[in-house]
Amino acid sequence: MHEACVVLCAAYLLLLYSSVNSTVYSSITEKLQGGLIFRAIESPFEMEKKRELLRVRDELVDSLWELTLETNIFWPDNWTREAEANLQVFEKQLVKALRQGYDGLDPGEAEQQWSFSGALLFSITVITTIGYGNLAPRTYAGKLLTILYAVIGIPIMLLCLANIGDFLAHSFKYLYARLLMQYKKLKHGYLRKRHLRHRRKLRREQSDLKGHAKRHADVSIPLTRESHGVCANNLELVENGLHATVAPPPPVSSTAPSLHDDSTSNNGSGGDADSGIDTTRVTVPVTLCLGLLIAYIWLGAFIFSVWEKWKLLDGAYFCFVTLSTIGFGDFVPGASLLSQGADAQTKLATCALYLLFGLALISMCFNLVQEEVGRKFYMLGKKIGSLGDADDNTIHL
Repeated sequence: MHEACVVLCAAYLLLLYSSVNSTVYSSITEKLQGGLIFRAIESPFEMEKKRELLRVRDELVDSLWELTLETNIFWPDNWTREAEANLQVFEKQLVKALRQGYDGLDPGEAEQQWSFSGALLFSITVITTIGYGNLAPRTYAGKLLTILYAVIGIPIMLLCLANIGDFLAHSFKYLYARLLMQYKKLKHGYLRKRHLRHRRKLRREQSDLKGHAKRHADVSIPLTRESHGVCANNLELVENGLHATVAPPPPVSSTAPSLHDDSTSNNGSGGDADSGIDTTRVTVPVTLCLGLLIAYIWLGAFIFSVWEKWKLLDGAYFCFVTLSTIGFGDFVPGASLLSQGADAQTKLATCALYLLFGLALISMCFNLVQEEVGRKFYMLGKKIGSLGDADDNTIHL
């Protein structure tokens, strides 16, 4: 179980964080250490409470059996009164145990709440300020550690998300520019072929008109001075019409890139030497960023609706509340995750990865939207004359 969690975490780190600075690694180390420490502190307390409530329940059964043996069966009111008193004591103890984190399962029936995966998910919800509330420390040491962990971890997490967002934004901008350049190349090739076909067609028409005019000029008929002038005028009109008809083809659209876009060198400071793409001059549309976030939310909605037996809309609601760090706590992953044996640890680890990658995706989209909105306001300022005529260093592909 723990090995599966470690493998998933390692795959996520290699996929996303391999090119960022030490702040990110500090945040990752902090999450893993937090999961181990919280598990070491809270797991024994959880097991102790489960064994204590199991002992209280057995005592209740024994007391009811003794009461049944000792009470006269002809006086049921006495038995009922004594049984209700014993049940009230058990109810108070049960409520107290529930407030201290008891989940209604006996030891050995399911995985612990404070397993490594559960503690890792708790540590992530603390430093991301989500705070579901379904899993909380019950010991004094755990509460004190949570305070210190949040004070240290939240600033590191904010720096980590800022670095990851910047890294992913540059990577996504480069990928978006490459795809757009390929699309423009295909479009340019289509326009070039159509342009060549148009030129060949005009040349054929020009050749046909010249041949037709030459055949008329070779016909020898007696002409008077007046008729010779008329024919000369007609021939001149035909030639003029020929030159007017065979006009040069329209130039290819200037918006299409040249065939040497990928081979030209780039003078921009943020460009790519091999492709000639200046990623500092690329902005991604806001609609594309919103589309990515919506698609990611519905992906999580489908996953959690299958695992937790939720409705699809409830899954989407949970993903939105989670990724926006609201964290109401009315929907939390745990009811079915903790009761599925060996698969529970893998699913909890997947939930933690979904939260981390989702927050990184939101940070990336914030960076991209910020650049696009800044460019829009800059162009608006130039139009209304509130800004100077300085060159605009950002283009929208």
